[in-house]
Amino acid sequence: PEEHASQHDSYLETYVTTGIKKVLGVGRKLRGKKSDGSFFGLYLSLSESRIGNDIFFTGILRDLSAQEEENDRMMSILTSAVDPIVQITKDGIIQLVNAACCKVFMYLENELVGQNVKILMPAEHANYHDSYLNNYITTGVKKVLGVGRKLRGRRSNGSTFSLYLTLSEAKIGQDIFFTGILRDLSAEEQENERMLAILTSAVDPIVQINERGIIQLVNPACCNVFQYQDSELVGQNVKILMPAEHANMHDSYLMNYLTTGVKKVLGVGRQLRGRRSDGSMFSIYLTLSEARIGKRVFYAGHMRDLSAEEQEQERMMSILSSAVDPIVQINEKGIIQMVNNACCQVFKYQDVDLVGQNVKILMPEEHASQHDSYLETYVTTGIKKVLGVGRKLRGKKSDGSFFGLYLSLSESRIGNDIFFTGILR
Repeated sequence: PEEHASQHDSYLETYVTTGIKKVLGVGRKLRGKKSDGSFFGLYLSLSESRIGNDIFFTGILRDLSAQEEENDRMMSILTSAVDPIVQITKDGIIQLVNAACCKVFMYLENELVGQNVKILMPAEHANYHDSYLNNYITTGVKKVLGVGRKLRGRRSNGSTFSLYLTLSEAKIGQDIFFTGILRDLSAEEQENERMLAILTSAVDPIVQINERGIIQLVNPACCNVFQYQDSELVGQNVKILMPAEHANMHDSYLMNYLTTGVKKVLGVGRQLRGRRSDGSMFSIYLTLSEARIGKRVFYAGHMRDLSAEEQEQERMMSILSSAVDPIVQINEKGIIQMVNNACCQVFKYQDVDLVGQNVKILMPEEHASQHDSYLETYVTTGIKKVLGVGRKLRGKKSDGSFFGLYLSLSESRIGNDIFFTGILR
């Protein structure tokens, strides 16, 4: 090509005149020009021979076209890779960066090539990088080569971000090069922050444990409800939040699930007791889910503090139990679920004698014999005949005696269950 051709005669003349060898015996890469004017890479080794007074030069050339094409192909792969790639020398000097690397770190290519790779690191990594390289070159002990790890990167504007780095080594002749393939974790980091924001702002307590029951994460609501600081819970066994009757068995529950794979409580909500830092107990509703990350297993518990509901129930129960009129609640089968003190007193029964019995126990035979069919008809047809309507009936006491009473009946539905409450006078 012209850049070599225009100088070649002078090269020859200089050598013949001075005898100073510059390229003889030294292989080097050049460009050749074909008859069609196209150029290609070649490797030239040049020797001299003298025959009489004549000097001859012999060039042995190796066509590098195939190698050049392969290099171009590899370079196209590198430059088009979506993940950042950077190659450095054993001294940490950047030899190559791809477009993704420039984009992620917010540099131009010519701002990076020739610079020490420390330019891409925050100070806590940069300050030690030269010594890491020197230590490896000196000892040959591999600490990070071939091992992926999470690090921080530093952009041109000084901001830092998470990245995942895998590092490999290549030896070309006497030279050593290190190639880093990076994955920008910014999006994952933002998603993690978003999820953490959801967890921390959740009004219900959330706790995450590993397969050994060790707490990995708690949200502020959990700390608030159980009356602990975050630092007092993370790293502790979750049994710290349980009364003894649950805590004593929890490790065996975990081990049994990991061994058998049989799900007994996963995905099923249930009511339990929680234990606060002061030792006091309260009711919670727990739903448990499982997550597998790689080979690790985590369990997340979403809890609802039932203290307020419990207090409300106790308040309602105190109203019912202190009411002067008898009150009785039954289910759709007629089985007594609850009676108050006035009911027990009027009918001359103990609470335990009534709960679990059919309400017919409180009726004379003429009503008792028809009651099951009344209930069945209503549940089947939905036609209300006595609900919401007060009426006079006869009641039967435990001693078999009868008395007049006035009954008003109401209905309540809790989930799929139907309950009927009778207030009697």
